[in-house]
Amino acid sequence: MHVATFTACVLMGLACAVVGRLLDMEKIVMTVPTVLVAIPGSSALRTLLYFDQRDVVSALENGVSTVLVLIAMVAGLACARMLTDPEWAFTRPDPPWGRRLATLSVRRLLPRRSGRAGTGRPEAADGQPPPSGPTPSEPGAPE
Repeated sequence: MHVATFTACVLMGLACAVVGRLLDMEKIVMTVPTVLVAIPGSSALRTLLYFDQRDVVSALENGVSTVLVLIAMVAGLACARMLTDPEWAFTRPDPPWGRRLATLSVRRLLPRRSGRAGTGRPEAADGQPPPSGPTPSEPGAPE
């Protein structure tokens, strides 16, 4: 079943690429409506119904099957896209797998929190602590 889904999505992607070229339209305009009708909604609904009936084994069977069908759909569409648009996968000027993994640190991925860790004092925009001295809200500050 999953091989059939993969093959069908490859064929849908190839057909959408051909029709898109003939009609001078983007591939995505043709592909999305075509694939939306193939999403396994009944299997996902059965998963939820089995969970509601406390039939965990049947629910997990349907859930895994639904996920595998979705993965086959994505893989089939990606394969069709690679076949019809080689630049998309193979000749990008900055491929994602070519970046050094060391540059992908947690600090770059997570947003920076205001304030320095453990001090409770805010940081300036350049990362430097604010100048010391009384703030206008403190007693003894010049007005």
